[in-house]
Formats: sequence, structure tokens, C-alpha cells
Amino acid sequence: MPTESELLSAVTAHPDDDAPRIALAKHWGGDRERFVLGQLKWIAAARKGYGDPDMLANERLGEPHLRAWEGPSPSA
Repeated sequence: MPTESELLSAVTAHPDDDAPRIALAKHWGGDRERFVLGQLKWIAAARKGYGDPDMLANERLGEPHLRAWEGPSPSA
């Protein structure tokens, strides 16, 4: 099983591929996983030209955790 560092490196190395982001989200689990998956769902909907009614719920899910989840940049 890849480490968090390896998964972050994969996200950085493949910016147009959601698979590494999904793997990282699953590694984190819990609210953080749901938040990331919700963001990916919203982005996919936006790319198709329509909004996602769950976006507000996803934003509320992430609000209390944003500082902790942001952490250092993988390139820092």
C-alpha cells in the first residue's frame, strides 16, 4: 500500500488524472475523503456545464477542517 507521501507525489506528477486524488482520499478516509470526492464530483459537473446541488453540503463538510487539511505543499 502506498504511503501518503507517495500518493501526494502521484497527485503532483499527474495533475490531470483524478485516480491519484481518489487513492489519496481513500487513504485519508472519513470526512476528508468525502470532502475530496465531493470536490472531484463538483469539478466533473462543472466541466460538463452544470452545477452540483451537493456542493454547498460539501463546503460545509470541509469548513471546520480546512486549516488542518491544507497542510504543507508536497513541494515545500
